[in-house]
Amino acid sequence: MSAVELVDLAGLERAEPPAHLIYPILPSGEVTLLSGHGGTGKSWLTLQLALSVAAGRKFLAWAAQSPQPTLIYSAEDAAGTLRWRIRCIARDMGIDVDQLARDELLTLVDATEKNPILHDGVESADNLESLRVIAKERGAKLVIIDNSSEVYDGEEKDRARVRAAMRAFRGLARDLDAAVLLLGHVNRLSASGSGGSENYSGSTAWHNSARSRLFLSRTNDGVVLRQEKATHAATPAPDVRLSQRKDGAFRLLPAQLERPLARKGAGQEVDDETW
Repeated sequence: MSAVELVDLAGLERAEPPAHLIYPILPSGEVTLLSGHGGTGKSWLTLQLALSVAAGRKFLAWAAQSPQPTLIYSAEDAAGTLRWRIRCIARDMGIDVDQLARDELLTLVDATEKNPILHDGVESADNLESLRVIAKERGAKLVIIDNSSEVYDGEEKDRARVRAAMRAFRGLARDLDAAVLLLGHVNRLSASGSGGSENYSGSTAWHNSARSRLFLSRTNDGVVLRQEKATHAATPAPDVRLSQRKDGAFRLLPAQLERPLARKGAGQEVDDETW
């Protein structure tokens, strides 16, 4: 069997734009990388994202969509911590988590007590297949993996091994027709505030293999969510400036409350004057 496949170019008028769970930050069938220094609130933000998607609620500046099954694979924070954080955020958002669980719209997998590895840089671990099976059973359209340093057992600066792992995660996304969000840490320069646009740790293959890349940082004015790469969109999303409440939930700063960023890919209306 050939390792490559010829593409039929007939009937291009029926070609669809790439689908997104949330346009342009979360393309479906692809891996999105979210990086940030420890303590910026990545885990809190992704839990808020998970609740928003599962409940069909607005996420920050992006308008609400229909509820979509969401799965969180946590290799960093244990179940007790996550349950408390989810409770805090859900209470702030007015979301009934018990109902989400009964409807199998929100699934939490605690991988902290055992070996959480999904890929060793050469081949996929059994855990990745187990994750695929659970996600398929639940019909997950968003899979959050927290985080790369815990689930990847290879050398993070080895481009070939990182690429192999990212291809496996992309295979998971395409098999599920879901958006996969992989959390990661920043490089040393970014941690010191001088990382430029390369706000991720390890090989450039992390960046190159992801179709969307997000960076969360803290400033004197609050928290900034920036999209640094958007392969499936004309341009990245504008920066989103946030504040974090004492209960952990993020809110848009007042200056951005009237700037909706909700856009879609396939099957979605796009405001070309905004993008």
